[in-house]
Amino acid sequence: MSEKLMPWDRIDRSRENWEIAKDYLIMKSERKFELVTFKDVIEKCADTSATDWWDKVIPGYGSGLWCPIYYAITVAGGVRNSVLVIHGAQSCVTAVRHFFVLYVGGGGNYYWGNPFTFVTATDLNERDNILGAPEKLKKTLLEVDELHKPEVIFVAPTCGPGMIGEPIEEIIEDVKPELKYAEEVVYLDLPGFKAIDEGDMMRLVTGEYWTALMPEPKQKIKGAVNVIGDYRGTYISEREGFKPNFPSTYDEISSILKALGLKLHVIVPQSSLADIRRAPEAEFNIVNCPMLAYPICEEMEKKFGTPWSPHVYPLGREGITNYIMAFAKHFGKEKEAQKYIDERWDRDGIEPLWQEAKKLVKDKTVFMDSAISMTSVNRQMGYARMLQELGVDPEKIIFFNIGPSEILGRREGVEYFMSTSAAGKPFNPKFLWWPAPHAIKLSPIEVADWLGVKDSEILHLYGDLGWYTKAPRWDVSNIAQVQSSIHFRRRRNVCQRSIFFSGTKALLRDTILAIKGAKREGKWSLYSRILGKWPVPEPSEIIESKEGISGE
Repeated sequence: MSEKLMPWDRIDRSRENWEIAKDYLIMKSERKFELVTFKDVIEKCADTSATDWWDKVIPGYGSGLWCPIYYAITVAGGVRNSVLVIHGAQSCVTAVRHFFVLYVGGGGNYYWGNPFTFVTATDLNERDNILGAPEKLKKTLLEVDELHKPEVIFVAPTCGPGMIGEPIEEIIEDVKPELKYAEEVVYLDLPGFKAIDEGDMMRLVTGEYWTALMPEPKQKIKGAVNVIGDYRGTYISEREGFKPNFPSTYDEISSILKALGLKLHVIVPQSSLADIRRAPEAEFNIVNCPMLAYPICEEMEKKFGTPWSPHVYPLGREGITNYIMAFAKHFGKEKEAQKYIDERWDRDGIEPLWQEAKKLVKDKTVFMDSAISMTSVNRQMGYARMLQELGVDPEKIIFFNIGPSEILGRREGVEYFMSTSAAGKPFNPKFLWWPAPHAIKLSPIEVADWLGVKDSEILHLYGDLGWYTKAPRWDVSNIAQVQSSIHFRRRRNVCQRSIFFSGTKALLRDTILAIKGAKREGKWSLYSRILGKWPVPEPSEIIESKEGISGE
């Protein structure tokens, strides 16, 4: 593998950036791509961080795409009864608000958690960013404490205070005795220049901030299990006293634990301060989002001796079994767990859908299209692993439009998936490799033509609304398409992250509908007609029969 050339080895780095960009466009037009495996990428880049990849391949391009402040608000802002103070210009908070509206779909509360994520700024001006403004930070902390009566205040600096070395920790210690309500003030050292890659930012926002809030437990609670790595989902229906149409992942986890005589203890980090402090009382930790969970689990194991399981995105019978058996084995409940899995699989009516989907995906080439960063590589790896278990040939699972920085930035999760198998074969899917997937997207049409795959042989899991959807070539009526981004995969009575039994059933139904629905060639959707500049038909022409489409 060390001798294998990747496309970046063919680019002359001594040239000007515009000349390098021209090389990329020529490479794209001439279809100079190659298929490698995820293992190839990880091995080739063993000593390359995600940030290094940006600098090596597209100098300067990665800066400004993301900001650690985004994740400070994303994670800390979800802690109940908290206030996040941004020590910086108001414009930084405004930028994050705009980002949240686009990335999350409004509100800025990341689906659940606080009814509204309250973020304030010290509103630094040019002078403050050069000379410092400790008095503004102190004044802001006292005001938010009095107005909002939070249990915890998080403080995160922007680039200005970070570059001049504003003594934020000293200011916090000075003001703490004057606070009436906040029990904790946590300094999140996350100025924008600390990282340019999303994966690196997620590591920074976990760090040791959360275990620092956890005292040594007075007792261990028998059968108690924590869920670590909470991200956009903090409620449990039984705790909140209502049943939503879109239950959280924790509702499903709680039902599984209950069936085995165990208990969901707390959720970390997006929970209350009291819950975070109680986390060390649990006997075992399981994982939700791997990037947010793995660092915290490792620290809790080191500090409190709490064992944990690395399994994530349990989809398909094998994925679900691996996830549940990891903690069932710790508690000596393997037999009960296997019985529960078998009963749920039958009770939820998954097996008939599994068999139907298995016949339909046979001989399909799966396009795992991650056209946006919202479509996490780890989530799509979970979908792809289930499809391999369902019977798709591993050689025909093709990822594209994922930046290698996404793979390297989320290396821990990728390496976990590569340590697993599906249907008796190692899981190591193909990756269409070239240097500029973040900057220049490939359309699935280009990929299909390069691979020589027929339209009828494709199952396309796409990450965003289909900007490439254009009649007559690429439409749901002739190409089987399944949405794979969590932001758009909303299904009634399916848990938030579309995993476990409800998520497996939903993905099977979507796959069946997509493949059967792709046999209506000529009945183009209105969306693809508009993007494809195709004539919009009369109303009578767009009434389509649903005959033959099952799985509803």
